Amino acid sequence: MQSWLEQARILSGLTVEDCCQALFQSANEYLSKEQNPGTLTLNEIRVLMQLFCRDAQQLVWNALSDLNPQ
Repeated sequence: MQSWLEQARILSGLTVEDCCQALFQSANEYLSKEQNPGTLTLNEIRVLMQLFCRDAQQLVWNALSDLNPQ
């Protein structure tokens, strides 16, 4: 099953390498975060949101809204 981060990357037509370069991370570091996006920092999310297409940005917002207490 793909994480929301992997779905957003693919939806945006980005490669793992594209995201690694933007975050100044190795492929192993990025893939670890893609498998467990809860480990992303706010700064990393900000950088990735600039790369992602609008639909992928919405996917990220939906994932983050799950944190909102109801």
